Amino acid sequence: MTERELRKLKRHDVLQLLLVQVQEAEQIRQQLTRTEEQLKAETELTERLKAKLNSKDAQIHKLKGRLDKKDTQLRELRSTLEKLRQDRRIRMERSGSIAEAALQLSGIFEAAQSAADLYLENIRQRSEEVEAKLLKRKAASEQPIEVLKKAEETPEPEKMAEDIPDETEEIAEEMPEEASEEIAEEVPERVPKEGEP
Repeated sequence: MTERELRKLKRHDVLQLLLVQVQEAEQIRQQLTRTEEQLKAETELTERLKAKLNSKDAQIHKLKGRLDKKDTQLRELRSTLEKLRQDRRIRMERSGSIAEAALQLSGIFEAAQSAADLYLENIRQRSEEVEAKLLKRKAASEQPIEVLKKAEETPEPEKMAEDIPDETEEIAEEMPEEASEEIAEEVPERVPKEGEP
């Protein structure tokens, strides 16, 4: 309302207008008070919600830390599992290669055994040959002795002794030495058997 319109109004109308305005002001004040109370309640609620959110954030942070630890443990377990799988694969491959190596070793041992048997057989043959030669030489060395014995048995030993050349005695003396030298050359050193020093 303009000032001119107010002057035209009667006192009673003006009072009524004032009364209406006072009532409106009172209503606005009450509404303001209610609004302030609501605002205060909502502010308190907001503060409580902030506190709860902060505690939830802290819990989330802790849970995130735990989750990170669990992830790390999980990665370590996965790497350990992978290593175990690789070790198992390697062991399986090695077991196959160990079995092959065992077969190869058994073949080597068989070859070594056959070589040892062959060597022993050669030594036996050689020792038999040497024994045969020794028997021949012994027989040859006993011939001059038999000749001497026969000479002693004959009625004229001096005559028979003159017939035997002087070389016979030298041969008889040299033969045992030659035989022992030849045996030493031809017979290899004895191979010790198992358990012997």
